[in-house]
Amino acid sequence: MTIHHPSCIPNSQVGVLAWPHNFNSKAKNTAYLAKYGYELQDVEDAESLSLKYANLLARRDLAKKRSKELTLIARNVLEGDTGSTTLPGTKELGPAENEIIETGLLARYAALIDQIRNHPNYSEADGIDLGLVANSGSQAAASEQVQSRVTLHRSEYETVINCTKSGDADAVGIEVDHGDGEGWKLLGVGTNAQWHDEFRSPEKPVVLRYRVTLYHRGHPIGKSAEASTSSQP
Repeated sequence: MTIHHPSCIPNSQVGVLAWPHNFNSKAKNTAYLAKYGYELQDVEDAESLSLKYANLLARRDLAKKRSKELTLIARNVLEGDTGSTTLPGTKELGPAENEIIETGLLARYAALIDQIRNHPNYSEADGIDLGLVANSGSQAAASEQVQSRVTLHRSEYETVINCTKSGDADAVGIEVDHGDGEGWKLLGVGTNAQWHDEFRSPEKPVVLRYRVTLYHRGHPIGKSAEASTSSQP
């Protein structure tokens, strides 16, 4: 299997999800459609698949969480005191049996990118606007002045993450480390200023860490911000 990862799309998991936010909205512009001759349906198909990919990652992480919970419950059923316990719901996991999902997200975007870049009407200004050219020169210098800001509010059942965008930021990427030894995991990418992480430590108190990165035209800008709180079982 040959993987063609366009150089303009960040290699990080967060970056792969952040980049389409800008491209999808700009590439639907009728002026770009007429100028470069690609099909609106191709953009919409890639956009749909990028959303499905984000959902798939969320389901994967939830499956890992459920697996750990069920392992602890199974141990309690086998070795615990007499009584009862509650099984966690699994309906969020999906998908329906034999659900079909398209593949080739990067290949779909690569085809659109190549068509635009190789077109005789292509200009660097368009490339910058569509996110096909990474920040450079004065843009890069200005982005270094951008600072992500994040504040947390922890309740019994969830963490509320409030993000402040600044400068030219048009999207945010949120990652979380649940203190489970698996490192940083994706919580979400989008334009929301507030995010929710419904996590409870199943065995003992843990430190929860959150990292926020700002994006402009699909490329990370400024310095990421981190904050931490604790979760009680």
